[in-house]
Amino acid sequence: MLLLMITACGCSKTEEETTFPEAVMVKSFATVANTPEHSFVNFALTQDGYRVVQNKEALQALFPNTDLSTIKEFKDIDFGTQTLIIGRKGLSEMAQAKCRFSKKNNNSYVLTVDLDLLGLFGPVVLYYGAVVQKLPENATVTVEVLPLEVNKDI
Repeated sequence: MLLLMITACGCSKTEEETTFPEAVMVKSFATVANTPEHSFVNFALTQDGYRVVQNKEALQALFPNTDLSTIKEFKDIDFGTQTLIIGRKGLSEMAQAKCRFSKKNNNSYVLTVDLDLLGLFGPVVLYYGAVVQKLPENATVTVEVLPLEVNKDI
């Protein structure tokens, strides 16, 4: 059974052999604007989705025909020591967002995007991302997008 799981995920190490680091967020970004200074929003990802990006080739695949060096959010990412989590979420009203990154258990992490809803109604798309300390390929990452009212402990 374990052999089947290793083959299915393409991992060369078992969970017991992998060191899962603590959750360390280097930087985060979020916007509802689609302006030249926020050019990271033009990527090939379905609404309400996210990706865990481990290398520059995977990032380039999300941004076909784009010079990644022109996107300020990606300029200083060192994929040797860092992982990028990037996504988007459709909302029914305007919001500001802050990201938190935490470790749930040994091999599981969560990026929480806390929304401060502004009461300006109309459909918008929130684009968000976080650069975190390098995660193993077999780490499990989930993203939660939550209104601040749910997270009163912040």
